[in-house]
Amino acid sequence: MKTKIKPQSLFQQQPYENLKPIVEALIEAGNRVSPTFGSHTPNRDGFYMDRDGWICDLEFPIDFDLIEYNFDIPASIRINKSENTISDDKSWSQIRGAVK
Repeated sequence: MKTKIKPQSLFQQQPYENLKPIVEALIEAGNRVSPTFGSHTPNRDGFYMDRDGWICDLEFPIDFDLIEYNFDIPASIRINKSENTISDDKSWSQIRGAVK
């Protein structure tokens, strides 16, 4: 049974909260959150805030097969395999995989 991802976070202080199950699944499968990106250091959830919104940078490419197999993704969350990103259009939050 697929895990249903909420179309948006219920917590204003954590607008990326609905994306956390995806990040957790990717980490469980062997990916890692990048410790820093430029001057940004991720919080305990793996996200940091920059001018474009909340970002989670991963050290390896996103396993889109794992995502599609395990999650029911709402239309407000865009999966972009060519850009290696998962973007939440409602919260301006994004998961970015490393480019191959």
